[in-house]
Amino acid sequence: MVKGPSPRFIPKQAGIESGATALKGSRNVFWGQDFVNTPVYERYALTSDMVLKGPCIIEEYESTTVVGQNAIVRVDEFKNIIIEMEY
Repeated sequence: MVKGPSPRFIPKQAGIESGATALKGSRNVFWGQDFVNTPVYERYALTSDMVLKGPCIIEEYESTTVVGQNAIVRVDEFKNIIIEMEY
Protein backbone atom coordinates (compact mmCIF):
# COMPACT_ATOMS: atom_id res chain seq x y z
CA MET A 1 0.00 0.00 0.00
CA VAL A 2 1.23 3.47 -0.91
CA LYS A 3 0.16 6.52 1.04
CA GLY A 4 0.88 10.21 0.52
CA PRO A 5 -0.53 13.62 1.31
CA SER A 6 -3.93 14.46 -0.17
CA PRO A 7 -3.94 17.49 -2.46
CA ARG A 8 -5.94 20.47 -1.31
CA PHE A 9 -8.47 21.20 -4.04
CA ILE A 10 -9.96 24.67 -4.28
CA PRO A 11 -12.49 24.93 -7.13
CA LYS A 12 -12.18 27.94 -9.41
CA GLN A 13 -14.41 29.26 -12.16
CA ALA A 14 -13.44 30.50 -15.57
CA GLY A 15 -11.80 33.87 -15.29
CA ILE A 16 -12.32 37.24 -16.86
CA GLU A 17 -10.00 40.16 -17.37
CA SER A 18 -8.91 41.75 -14.13
CA GLY A 19 -10.54 45.09 -13.46
CA ALA A 20 -13.66 44.14 -15.41
CA THR A 21 -16.92 45.41 -14.00
CA ALA A 22 -19.73 42.96 -13.35
CA LEU A 23 -22.43 45.28 -14.74
CA LYS A 24 -22.47 44.84 -18.54
CA GLY A 25 -25.42 47.09 -19.25
CA SER A 26 -29.20 46.79 -19.26
CA ARG A 27 -32.09 45.79 -21.50
CA ASN A 28 -35.84 46.08 -21.48
CA VAL A 29 -37.38 42.84 -20.20
CA PHE A 30 -41.10 42.04 -20.02
CA TRP A 31 -41.94 41.11 -16.41
CA GLY A 32 -45.59 40.02 -16.57
CA GLN A 33 -47.35 43.32 -17.18
CA ASP A 34 -44.68 45.87 -18.11
CA PHE A 35 -41.27 46.20 -19.66
CA VAL A 36 -38.62 47.06 -17.06
CA ASN A 37 -35.11 48.33 -17.80
CA THR A 38 -33.20 45.41 -16.24
CA PRO A 39 -29.48 45.32 -15.35
CA VAL A 40 -27.34 42.61 -16.98
CA TYR A 41 -24.29 41.25 -15.13
CA GLU A 42 -21.23 39.29 -16.29
CA ARG A 43 -21.20 36.08 -14.21
CA TYR A 44 -17.43 35.72 -14.18
CA ALA A 45 -16.89 39.27 -12.90
CA LEU A 46 -19.10 38.78 -9.81
CA THR A 47 -17.04 38.88 -6.63
CA SER A 48 -17.43 37.00 -3.36
CA ASP A 49 -19.88 38.64 -0.93
CA MET A 50 -21.52 40.62 -3.76
CA VAL A 51 -25.27 41.23 -3.30
CA LEU A 52 -27.62 42.07 -6.20
CA LYS A 53 -31.30 42.95 -6.04
CA GLY A 54 -33.69 41.58 -8.63
CA PRO A 55 -34.84 41.94 -11.22
CA CYS A 56 -31.58 41.26 -13.02
CA ILE A 57 -29.98 38.96 -15.55
CA ILE A 58 -26.66 37.16 -15.02
CA GLU A 59 -24.98 35.96 -18.23
CA GLU A 60 -22.21 33.40 -18.55
CA TYR A 61 -20.81 31.22 -21.34
CA GLU A 62 -22.93 28.16 -20.53
CA SER A 63 -26.20 29.69 -19.37
CA THR A 64 -28.22 32.73 -18.36
CA THR A 65 -29.79 33.23 -14.93
CA VAL A 66 -32.94 35.33 -14.82
CA VAL A 67 -33.58 36.71 -11.34
CA GLY A 68 -37.14 37.79 -10.57
CA GLN A 69 -38.38 41.03 -9.11
CA ASN A 70 -38.58 40.14 -5.44
CA ALA A 71 -35.30 38.27 -5.15
CA ILE A 72 -31.86 38.88 -3.68
CA VAL A 73 -28.70 37.34 -5.17
CA ARG A 74 -25.70 36.66 -2.94
CA VAL A 75 -22.32 35.41 -4.14
CA ASP A 76 -20.59 33.07 -1.70
CA GLU A 77 -16.86 32.46 -1.10
CA PHE A 78 -16.75 29.89 -3.95
CA LYS A 79 -18.58 32.31 -6.27
CA ASN A 80 -21.80 30.29 -6.24
CA ILE A 81 -24.84 32.46 -6.82
CA ILE A 82 -27.50 31.99 -4.16
CA ILE A 83 -30.95 33.39 -4.92
CA GLU A 84 -33.33 34.16 -2.07
CA MET A 85 -36.95 34.72 -3.06
CA GLU A 86 -39.16 37.12 -1.09
CA TYR A 87 -42.91 36.55 -1.18
